[in-house]
Amino acid sequence: MFYAEVVLHMKYQSKYNLLVAAFLLPLALSAPTNAQPDIQLVQFSPGNRFVTVSSTGVVRTNPDEAVITLGTQSWNKDLHSAYVENDATIKQILKLPSKYKIEQKDVQTSSISVYPTYPSSSGSSDYARKPNGYRVGNKVTVVVKDLKVVPALLADAIDSGANGIDGVDFQVENPRKYKDEARKLALIAAREKADAMASEMHSRVGKVLSIKETGSRITGLLDRGYYSGQNAVYQSVSGPEEEDGAGLAAGQLKINSTVSVTFELTD
Repeated sequence: MFYAEVVLHMKYQSKYNLLVAAFLLPLALSAPTNAQPDIQLVQFSPGNRFVTVSSTGVVRTNPDEAVITLGTQSWNKDLHSAYVENDATIKQILKLPSKYKIEQKDVQTSSISVYPTYPSSSGSSDYARKPNGYRVGNKVTVVVKDLKVVPALLADAIDSGANGIDGVDFQVENPRKYKDEARKLALIAAREKADAMASEMHSRVGKVLSIKETGSRITGLLDRGYYSGQNAVYQSVSGPEEEDGAGLAAGQLKINSTVSVTFELTD
């Protein structure tokens, strides 16, 4: 059973209108109350009939890059001392990318923070108390193209003084080709869906009147999305799998494209 928004536009002649309404009304009344309507009549210019369908194509592929954010925080009663300590640590961390043949263009400072800390005291606000020290933070984002070195890089970063790792995000270096393939799948599915629906209404699909891509995104395994298992066509275009390295599971990414296509209906 297809799951898609379908819009049937028909000529508004009284007798024809009553026949269509009589056919569609029981369907609308029998639908679950929490379901979004799948079919609706829309007034359009006389003599034109068309059907609009939406469909999603999903491509699965192995990631070829990892984005890691490494951070370090330092605390000292003296602000200058806290900054110097933090700066010394971050410099050690910044030496690591060259060890793993990571280009400088793939290394970027993503956050620097400085704020006072206060002793615990009930009944008084921070503004009414004197700071007991200062905390300085620095974060660096690194794009790693060789996934096998990620575990070793993380271990070296911790040994160098990193005391914060803000997750590991996987991605593909060239998402364009996967998005194009997902869009192609969505368009094929849209045509097949329109043919099936038109056939049920004793009509045929004619020329394309409009095409619109309504959404495209890249997600990991945890994202199921509104299209999951219902209105989606899946395909895997992954290359040969490689070992990610000890303690690292890259899994696969899902690249999707959702399209809305309007076709003319003929007798």
